[in-house]
Amino acid sequence: MSSTGYSLADMTDVDKADVVTWLARAQRDLEQTGFGSLAVQRETGSVLDLTATLTVGGRARSASLTVYKNYGRVRIAADGDADAAARLEQLLATELELVVATRFAKAVADSPVPPPANDLSTSAMLDKLLRS
Repeated sequence: MSSTGYSLADMTDVDKADVVTWLARAQRDLEQTGFGSLAVQRETGSVLDLTATLTVGGRARSASLTVYKNYGRVRIAADGDADAAARLEQLLATELELVVATRFAKAVADSPVPPPANDLSTSAMLDKLLRS
């Protein structure tokens, strides 16, 4: 998977209340459109990790999704350069009836230059967004 960043998306209130039904619909819709498939990698009481295998422009692409069940948020990280990944993340969010709230660039920890002392780490920013 690319480390170009990721998108954080919101589920609808209806989907947030019933993640199982959302997942079944998402898997069915992706397969019926021929766009791709979703496979469950791991599930806990609060987190659902998925792998999306997609066909875009005749090319195979992949993305990982982490569903934060308690918050109704989904982290989407697609492969490819930053622009291609952002476009794929937006396309996948639209297909899954999600709304992208924000996109994070490459993780601060991956940067060769340390962040300023007053910067929040990526995980702290994610935690803050999940709680908002």
